[in-house]
Amino acid sequence: MTATLNLKDFAEHMHHKRGKDTGIEFCNFYAYKMDEADGIGTALGVKVNEASQADYILINELKNIAQIIEFTDLTETIKDCREAEIIVGKEKESLAKLFNKNKELAKKITIKKLWEDVVNEFQKKWLGSRIVIEKYSRKISLEDDFECKFLIVLRDGTDMKELQIVCDRLRGMMGDVPVCNSNNIGRLLLFKIPKPSILITSYQSNFTFLSNPYSLNNTKFVSIK
Repeated sequence: MTATLNLKDFAEHMHHKRGKDTGIEFCNFYAYKMDEADGIGTALGVKVNEASQADYILINELKNIAQIIEFTDLTETIKDCREAEIIVGKEKESLAKLFNKNKELAKKITIKKLWEDVVNEFQKKWLGSRIVIEKYSRKISLEDDFECKFLIVLRDGTDMKELQIVCDRLRGMMGDVPVCNSNNIGRLLLFKIPKPSILITSYQSNFTFLSNPYSLNNTKFVSIK
């Protein structure tokens, strides 16, 4: 564990990672990287394989608030769930028989089951991120616990309403969980940090900006191997 911890050292341009069929997608704002070997969690002694963590975090020590931010690509998951919902909706007998021919109940339970893995993953990230935040609180000798909020960021073009069933199930553990896309995250950030003077990235100059929010002229790049 590091002797000192400067949050500015973990500032990163928030983005969706490259996927199987998708590229890197940036938003217009920065936050502190929490996950992976070069994140705050590892710096505080929380190993990645020991606790699942969200991608980013924003911390306001004066207001004792921490916003946990998870960038997730659920495009294929949503597609699979919707296709399954259509199949269930067309089913005339078999599933309905399982629930006393209550077709709507059969449909509801099936969809709930389909989303279970997604819900569980978000819950794990919430709990693991809370561990990181608690360790940070002790490191800075904060007397009161941080009030934590969770934010889910989807890729642009993904319908936020599709995640309503997930947010409903997360509410009991996390409270209200807002969802946004990359291009409208600004309205849901509890606070914003300035662009760091040195942009640390493993992608070097291979950037594709969503709306070119910042000029890369005279920007210093430090490559992490």
